[in-house]
Formats: sequence, C-alpha cells, structure tokens
Amino acid sequence: MKIKTVALLLVMFTFCLCSPSDKEKSLPSEAAVQKTTDTVNKTKAAALANGCEANDRVAYTFLKETRVFENSDSTSNILFTLPFNTPFRILHFIDKDEMEGSDYVEIKDSIGRRGFILSQELPQNMEVAYLTEELFLINRHPTLSNTALIRKAALKGHDIKEEYTVPCSATYTFYTTYNIPLSGFESTDTPHPFQLFKYETEMNACPGLILTEFIYYDGKRLHPLVHGESEGEFSYSHAITPYLPYRCGNGKIMHLPDGNPDAAFDTYEGVLRVMQVPKQYPARNTIVLLRQDIEYLIGADGDLVLNEKGQTKKSKDSTSVVYYVWNGSKLVKQ
Repeated sequence: MKIKTVALLLVMFTFCLCSPSDKEKSLPSEAAVQKTTDTVNKTKAAALANGCEANDRVAYTFLKETRVFENSDSTSNILFTLPFNTPFRILHFIDKDEMEGSDYVEIKDSIGRRGFILSQELPQNMEVAYLTEELFLINRHPTLSNTALIRKAALKGHDIKEEYTVPCSATYTFYTTYNIPLSGFESTDTPHPFQLFKYETEMNACPGLILTEFIYYDGKRLHPLVHGESEGEFSYSHAITPYLPYRCGNGKIMHLPDGNPDAAFDTYEGVLRVMQVPKQYPARNTIVLLRQDIEYLIGADGDLVLNEKGQTKKSKDSTSVVYYVWNGSKLVKQ
C-alpha cells in the first residue's frame, strides 16, 4: 500500500493561480502537431492486434535494429535484422507463460522472409512522445532487465539519432515539461532552447516504488538533470522530491514539486507544497532536493494509530534539503 509523502518545509504565501502564456510554452502549431500525430498513429495502428490473428496487418519496426529469430526463442539463430521504420506483416502471436519466457510474434517482411520477433518490440508495447518532426520512443531494453531505452528518431529521415538508457519497472511515461526557467531552457535565452522531459517509471508492488528522472535534450544528446523517488507501504514512506523552478504567466518564479503546479497543493494536509529558496541562490537556476523518511505508529491491534484529527501518528519524521544551482551546463551542489 503506497503512503503519500508529505512535504514539511513549506512556505505559505500568495500562490499565483495563473496559466502559462503562449510565448512561454513555445508549442508547435496545431497543424504541425496534427500532422505528426497522424504519422505516429498510422505507424502504430497496424500493430495493435491485441493477440488475435493478424495476417492482414502491416506493422513498422520502431527499434534501431530489430532482430528476427529462426524460432520463438532468443537463443535460436538470428536470421536477419530490420532497421527502424521497416514495414512487415504480423502472421500470428505466440503467447508464453513466465516459465517459458517472452512472448513472440511471427512476421513476414516485404520480400517474403519469415521469422520471429519479441512482442515487446512492437510499437503497441512502446511509449511514444513526439515533437514537430521527431519522435521519442521508449520501450524495454531487449537484453537488460529492469531497463528501458529512449530513442530519438527523425520522422523524415527515418533514422535513430540517439539512444539513452534509463531504469524501468512496471509502467513508464515520458512527456515534455513547460515553463521551467533554467538558463538555456527558454526561447528568450536562445533561439533553440533545451527541451526538458520527465520520465517516470512505476513498480506495481508492495512496497510501491515510483522513480522520476528529468532529462534534457541540448539539440545533440539527451542528458540527465535530476531524479526523484517515492517508496512506501503500510508503516513507512521514503521520498526524494525535486523542487524545480516554475515560471508563472505573470513572471513570478516558484519552486514546486517536479515543477508541476498541479502538485503544489497537498490535499491531505491542506497546505501549499512550495519550497522557499534562500536569497543567496538565483531563483530561476536553483533546484532543491527534499528528502523525507517517515515511520508511522502501529497499535496493538496492528492498525495505524490516529490522532484526534484522524491523522496518522508518526514515530519518525526525518527531513533534509540540498540545494543545487544550474550553471548553464550542469547542476552544482551548494
């Protein structure tokens, strides 16, 4: 059971309930997004067979290089490989239980060659995020357990520009963040600002575990910026939460959990989750890591002990903060 962590270092001041301006977001046009979305959907749609017979279905490879095996077994011979965005037909699915190994798909390429590929390498088992003319593709690493690959791909050139390895548990998401005013990340700093993404992976287990990593793209490579984690079960919780600067529409900068205004209000405690940064640190370029370790009191009946307000009593509550300043190319611990 996942216990919600509560930030203790809070500052209660006027919160700007504002919406980001169009200039700050720098979003691509609606037509450009729709064009890219159509391309992505066209590529993905053919692979969504959901386990049924699909011999009339055409799919496209999304890996830099997809291995085609002789049998539904990764120890069998590799007959050939297919580069990114190669069309192929899905003949049928081979489902195996955990003791037998991974699931496979029998395929046939455009020149009639047949073989087997891992079902996890189909587009239907990947997360896809897109920009105007480029894709970010995320799927599990074909050989490393608990690992995923983020691949930056060009739609027009149909090539993989870069690969980036990240931890992976049960489920994962990847999306663009906006209004983070770090130097180099805003269009006012450079005509080609860095792009910041949040990658999140969640383990559906007990104790529950959520890992977050902020990754930025400088036009050439993907780089890690800062990461967080949250773990908890019945009697304890542990969290490392990055507080990123967030620029409101009126120009005010606030430090919010994950730089996300939706996470700025704690509905359990009824307080704002806003971090106050000491004046000696530049607000727009400071990131704060809040670490919390909490243990909860357990009664003789084995249940959590509540106070008169119905809140869970704590036997341990340890909190610490570390400040980092972005110098334009890396974070420097203060």
